[in-house]
Amino acid sequence: ETARDVLGATADDFARLRGPDDSLTAQADLTLGTVLCELGLLDEARRRQQHAVDVMTKSMAAGDLRLFAAENNLAVTLSALGDDRAARAIHQRLLEEARRVYEPDHVELLKARHNAAIELLRLWEFEGLPFCVTVMRYFVTAAPPFDAGADQVTLNRVMIGVPLGTS
Repeated sequence: ETARDVLGATADDFARLRGPDDSLTAQADLTLGTVLCELGLLDEARRRQQHAVDVMTKSMAAGDLRLFAAENNLAVTLSALGDDRAARAIHQRLLEEARRVYEPDHVELLKARHNAAIELLRLWEFEGLPFCVTVMRYFVTAAPPFDAGADQVTLNRVMIGVPLGTS
């Protein structure tokens, strides 16, 4: 058996034994969906991840790190499916939620900013805007007040593809 087969059987067993709206079923679907996305089985990945997000949204508080991760995984899958607008909307909503829930220097807020920036970098060509204008717009609108020194370093690093939080 492959890992995918085991994960699939586990998710299906949780759904059968505990019900489709159980938190363990949702977690199993989320894990399976992430693997399916990596394997390129995007429609099934989206279905599993969307189910997990729906269940988790009902049972978890806003700002729960597990829900943030689940929604981020769904956004990645939607983007891989070509639904860039939906992926962008999720990243933007997660960024807004992180700003509301976390302190300015909290790692989850920084990760949400990073994910939103990456999505904007990916989509710049679809907006017909020059690369630098799109990235600069993100940092000016998403992270006020704009600190010319610190944010310029971050901007430069993101523009050359260095993930935030690395050296």
